[in-house]
Amino acid sequence: DEGSMQQLDAQNEIIRVLETSIKQRSVEVFLQPVYDSYSRTMIAAEALARLRDDAGNIISPNQFIPLAEKNGLIVSMGNLIFKIICKFIRDNNLADTDIEYIEVNISPVQLQQPEYYKKIIEIMEEYDVKPSQINIEITETANMVGASDVVNNNIEKLVEYGLTFSLDDYGSGYSNLDYINHMPFHIIKIDKFIVWDAFKNIKAGITLEYTIKMLNAL
Repeated sequence: DEGSMQQLDAQNEIIRVLETSIKQRSVEVFLQPVYDSYSRTMIAAEALARLRDDAGNIISPNQFIPLAEKNGLIVSMGNLIFKIICKFIRDNNLADTDIEYIEVNISPVQLQQPEYYKKIIEIMEEYDVKPSQINIEITETANMVGASDVVNNNIEKLVEYGLTFSLDDYGSGYSNLDYINHMPFHIIKIDKFIVWDAFKNIKAGITLEYTIKMLNAL
């Protein structure tokens, strides 16, 4: 029908913008600060990729990331974003600042590439970035439970190299103990809807309190 055709046209346009942005290296990367309430300083930042259409309007990651993963463009796009971040760390001498690390989102599609860890390490060494300066973030909605040997090998090699991993949106997708028991997460971010609900619902508040206690114990 007409609605389906319009949706397909919109998706094709996003794919075109994706391909052009990767080719022209025009993907924008914003840094969202991570604030430490104890030291009251900015201690880290999360890298957020953004695309713009021909009119200059920002395309939401919720729109272009699934399409990039589906079409295999996420690998080249991810490599480009990672290079931009590593270059930023080097050019701005982040090692001499209070910014300890930058969180970079890695798609499960990237981790499914055989020996993908070598590409990550290669880029870091090219820009002389230390393992402690990068944290790799995985979103829980991407089901990594029972991940393949390729994924597990990539993660294992990167952890051995010295990188840390974080889990985003915990509680929004495949929340189970097997997930956090077997993945080497250094940081776990609780989904914002669970936090918001805790202010309005007594049961949700109890859930949040004991979830935090469990994660800290783990």
